[in-house]
Amino acid sequence: MAELSRPYLTVADVAACLQVNRSTVYGWIFRRVLPHVKVGKFVRVDPGDFDEFLRLRRRGDFSSIPAGRTQTRPERG
Repeated sequence: MAELSRPYLTVADVAACLQVNRSTVYGWIFRRVLPHVKVGKFVRVDPGDFDEFLRLRRRGDFSSIPAGRTQTRPERG
């Protein structure tokens, strides 16, 4: 069995590290921008996945990161 080198992060941990709201982190998770695992009703982020998320953002490599909203609002007529 593999040994965990670092404990998994909570959504609150990720939000605190980046100084963003927890809802922002949940948005990334919902849009599959930030890899995660669910343990029962809890969401956890692997520290290695979080490091990769930051590395991609730092380099400006957004090719694997989906844009925010993909749907547009209908034009008001």
